[in-house]
Amino acid sequence: MKPKSSLISYGYQILICIFFTSQIIVGQSAIKLSASKDYEAYLNAKTTTDKLKKLLDLSKLDYKANQDEIEEFLNGVEKKIQPGTDEFRYFNFAKGHFYKNIENLNSSLKFFEKAVADSSYFSSKELVKLYSELFNGYQKTLNYGGSIYYLERLKRIRDTLDSKSSTYYHLVNYHITEEDVFYKLGMYKKAINMLRPKYFEEYINESPDEYLLISYANNLGLYYLKEKKIDSATIFFRRALSHYNKLSADDDRKSLHLMALLKGNLGEAYYYQGDLDVAIRFLEEEVNYHEYYMPSSVAKSVIFLAKCFLKKNDLKKVKEYLNLFETLEFDRVVYKSIIQEYLEVYSEYKYAIHDFKESYEFLTESNLIKDSIYNSLTSDAFLQSKLAFVISTKENEIKVKKRLLEKSKENEAVALEKISKLQSSQQITVLFCSVVLFILIGIIFLLRRKNSNIKQLEASKEIIVDNQSEIESLAENEKQNYIEINNLTERLISIIWDFPNQEAYSEKSKVTVEVNDFIQDVNFLLLLNRKILEEQRMDTISLNDFLKKVVPSFIDAEMRPQIIVKDMYLKGKDVLALSLLIYELYKSTLALAKNNGAEIQISISQLDNCKQLVYTINSGIENKESYNSNSHRQELVRVITKELKGYHKFSSNKIFLFELMFDN
Repeated sequence: MKPKSSLISYGYQILICIFFTSQIIVGQSAIKLSASKDYEAYLNAKTTTDKLKKLLDLSKLDYKANQDEIEEFLNGVEKKIQPGTDEFRYFNFAKGHFYKNIENLNSSLKFFEKAVADSSYFSSKELVKLYSELFNGYQKTLNYGGSIYYLERLKRIRDTLDSKSSTYYHLVNYHITEEDVFYKLGMYKKAINMLRPKYFEEYINESPDEYLLISYANNLGLYYLKEKKIDSATIFFRRALSHYNKLSADDDRKSLHLMALLKGNLGEAYYYQGDLDVAIRFLEEEVNYHEYYMPSSVAKSVIFLAKCFLKKNDLKKVKEYLNLFETLEFDRVVYKSIIQEYLEVYSEYKYAIHDFKESYEFLTESNLIKDSIYNSLTSDAFLQSKLAFVISTKENEIKVKKRLLEKSKENEAVALEKISKLQSSQQITVLFCSVVLFILIGIIFLLRRKNSNIKQLEASKEIIVDNQSEIESLAENEKQNYIEINNLTERLISIIWDFPNQEAYSEKSKVTVEVNDFIQDVNFLLLLNRKILEEQRMDTISLNDFLKKVVPSFIDAEMRPQIIVKDMYLKGKDVLALSLLIYELYKSTLALAKNNGAEIQISISQLDNCKQLVYTINSGIENKESYNSNSHRQELVRVITKELKGYHKFSSNKIFLFELMFDN
């Protein structure tokens, strides 16, 4: 007899098998249930033609769930239909659609091409669907000549449609775009440059189409993957998933199939980033959803899961996913790139378990498929189709430019005609105005001649009176300015010396020390004079220009206190006097500070939107009594007053106002 523990183990295994079998049955039942609504519409159709039309609306899920019944119906129709009838036309279309959804791509293309022969009987919407199937099918088989041909046909349909029609919307959302072809032709950068502006243009709309943004973002992610820009690819795959979450719950386009597809792509991007745990989570979500009815979509995710576990050295999981891959049913001729990756992973797995002979055999087979893919991408037929597409694109650009040129010529002719009419009317107006103006000038000349003597006498009297008042005003101003100079100097020194004791600052305020001896040149005064002499050719100089050309631009973010000169323009001597004032303040205060063992920062800068001169002193001298001594202050007052008297003469309308600004 077998041990009890062994029997319990077998019991557990049987229970697990029953559980997974029931889950598969439930999953398949759910699939049939979700497909029943569209499938019932197909079953309830009364005529054969209506049934064939309804088949075009079924999804891949419907075909997978009801494959045997649909195939039996199509085989029955094929035996009795006659060429030239509606049943015959829609039969080829429906049969191609059936083969596409069970992933027999070559057979589907054959029947779609048969349907094209009777395409004149189809509506615009049906034509869009037919040509789209052929466009996508030829892309998958790397027949870009055929793909380009049907792309051009789709463009011609689009140009004839009203942009507000449902067919136009259907066509735009079928993603039949030139960047798609550039991507398939290996011109990834070109595809990205064409698609990125479309994405962001839609993204900034007030009410963007989230479904369209999903498509754009997902495609950009695929393009960036091919460009080896993994971070950018991850960003756009995440954006696509974010846009999916914004779709409303009642939106028919919001499907679990789409979500699983987006998560699979995101998982692939995380694999390349090296974040294996996150990659596994997203890839497993797609595999769990797609496994039973969309094998071609899940095949690549299964391979990437095997790659992830191979990197984690979990060989048991690798073998599990390789076995799962072998059970998937899809067209292995069309999707040979996936087969190549599968053989490559299998080779690495065999190498990891030290089965070197089989590892070499799988690797050899993988390389043979890789070479065949490379040869197909470098074949004459492929390169000719690539060249044909590029040429057709250029031809379209030339046609557009030609149409624009013709339109501009038409507009130019109309404009020239309007201008000629306007010029003729203007000539008449100018002639009339000239005559009137000549008469008015004659009248004015006679009046002025008559009154000239009276005005000359009045002007002479006014000049005499003005001169007398100006002389009196200048004398008064000289006296006033002298007083203002003394007051100004006294106040300025008071501000500088008394600053640490200002009551406007709280006891907690601190006067910071910032050492920045940016003026090292002892000939600073000579430098200022030389710059000023260069500007003396001008009557006036703007203070802004003075600051830029004469004074170094230093900005202290913590300037307190600020002594501001309020003036728009300075005359030459004003500039010189102001320079001397700055220099003497600098020289005297620096000398005094160094005598007390401290250093002083002086900044001269231009403030925001006004032409201002700022003189700032920040001091951290602890011995304030010696620093504020009267002897130091009197010496500074004497020096500045002397310089102001010697070089400065205030203009009556150019008074400098100094004021203390506390910025708490």
